[in-house]
Amino acid sequence: MIPQKLLDEVVAVARQQAVDFGTPPFPQTEYISIQGQNLVKKHGANGEIVLVGTYLMDVMLGKALAEGQREEHIQWGEDIATKLFLQYSEMTIDEKENILLCIRQHHGGVQFQTIEAEICCNADCYRFLSVQGMLIGLTNSRKMPIDALVKLYKEKVEEKWHALTLPDCKTALLPQYQAIAAMLRAFV
Repeated sequence: MIPQKLLDEVVAVARQQAVDFGTPPFPQTEYISIQGQNLVKKHGANGEIVLVGTYLMDVMLGKALAEGQREEHIQWGEDIATKLFLQYSEMTIDEKENILLCIRQHHGGVQFQTIEAEICCNADCYRFLSVQGMLIGLTNSRKMPIDALVKLYKEKVEEKWHALTLPDCKTALLPQYQAIAAMLRAFV
């Protein structure tokens, strides 16, 4: 069982990282977490694992970007999770490993080892493939020149579209993906 204190703590850590580094914006992290919980209901997964996974999968992204080490954010997220786990002996080894898989596999392109990891990956795609996720990101985004921001969004939209694996997510997001991609292509 995942203790409520850990659930509260991961939210606090994600919020503080957003304050300190601005990326990802906390409202976007909350939105992704809500999408994860919606997918939990549809796919019969462990909601507590997905909740912790969605808050921790990009928790160190802002720091990694600030230090020019974007690829390290996954390992750093796992490190934060592992440190947090030390305080909660009531968690099982399987729960801890499942959360680490959620962090490790949230970019997709892998054979998912748990449904919770697959849900975290698919929920993360809503960040760039849904109009709501995109608008939350844009209105709370770090300061970037518009050309760089559009380039980033073009890359992330395609990356996330190819990371989607759950058929219900692909169906739900297809019209939004097409609209967002067309809008970005129209940028001159």
